[in-house]
Amino acid sequence: MTNIALLYCYGAYLMGDDQVPSKNIRDACQEHGHLDEGNFAKIFNDKTVFLSDGVKGGAKQIKLTVVGREKAKELLANG
Repeated sequence: MTNIALLYCYGAYLMGDDQVPSKNIRDACQEHGHLDEGNFAKIFNDKTVFLSDGVKGGAKQIKLTVVGREKAKELLANG
């Protein structure tokens, strides 16, 4: 889930969207068969990688930090 979130947010960043709804990331995880519903929100706990804006239990906007963008680039390079 973390890798999907990294790549989804990085792709959005490259397209000019700094923030993406967490629902979109959840949908992408589900489409790829990697959604762990009980632990989904925990992937955003690492504040060195993800920044989130919103209320607990509600809709959130997710943004990558500089470190997060670097991790996404590493994932792409190591394909």
